[in-house]
Amino acid sequence: MVVVGITILCTYYITSAATGEGKNYLLTITLDKDVYQQGERMYITIKNVSNETLHFTNSNYGLEYQFWNGFSWTFFIGMPGRMVVVELKPGEIGYVQHSLVGSWYLEVGKWRVGDSYYDCWTEFFVILD
Repeated sequence: MVVVGITILCTYYITSAATGEGKNYLLTITLDKDVYQQGERMYITIKNVSNETLHFTNSNYGLEYQFWNGFSWTFFIGMPGRMVVVELKPGEIGYVQHSLVGSWYLEVGKWRVGDSYYDCWTEFFVILD
């Protein structure tokens, strides 16, 4: 598999209590590509790039889809998963795959997938199949 997707670093950061300086990004989210046809399978990679263990609320790392409506990002659907606490230790990588069919059928347009708790997103486009 050739990885041609884009990675967006999270805007969630830790500020040093002592100095109030510095940004330490916690996660990266990478897709296998940045343009999908309706009905394709999406491969998502989540990597903990921080020095601390991160916790998520379900087995799909709390990921959700949002749609760009031309003015702002609009929540579409959260990825269902087993209701367990999942953790990623520093340097660990998690993988999620989803088929964009059925209730996951995404309309043509600009989308993003990510974790709203850590405010970490990566954008992609859906085109006609």
